Amino acid sequence: MNAAEAASVGIAAAALVWTVYRDIANRRALGRESQARKDADAREEQRRNEEIALLQRQVAQTEDREREAKKARLVATPGGTSGSSNGVDHRIVIRNIGGAVADNVAVWLTEDESGIGTEPSKARPLTAKRTIPPLVPGEQPTSFTLTQTGTLAGNTQGDGWIVAAWKDASGERVDKVGTTRIFR
Repeated sequence: MNAAEAASVGIAAAALVWTVYRDIANRRALGRESQARKDADAREEQRRNEEIALLQRQVAQTEDREREAKKARLVATPGGTSGSSNGVDHRIVIRNIGGAVADNVAVWLTEDESGIGTEPSKARPLTAKRTIPPLVPGEQPTSFTLTQTGTLAGNTQGDGWIVAAWKDASGERVDKVGTTRIFR
């Protein structure tokens, strides 16, 4: 092999080494770009998932507000007791602080019985049910008297509920709307 052939082989070998080196360098660069794309795609997917979760929470909150706007929320307070020839008169003041009109309203007193807490309709009534006019949100409270049979004298006091049944835009409801002292 002469000098020209040796130089030619040397140049070819150097070109081959350079090509292999450049190929390895390009593959590494493509690998870094590919990983960077994968990382960016993963961040974008996480951002989209967080945005979807936020939108779902906002929709649920809006639906909750709309449901609440269709409900009447009644609140009653005792206005004192007095004895009468018919029994013990309980003065009750009730109002609607909800977002809908309460129609077909009936109110009565029950004993605060253990185990009945979540179902006031099952508690033993102590008074007759009193029907009152519809309660409109934001209007003045309505007051009336419920009479419990018995006398003030000789009876012990206990905890009682003011229970109401009504109909609003969300349907028919029965719930505790206040507490009071009753006589046993």
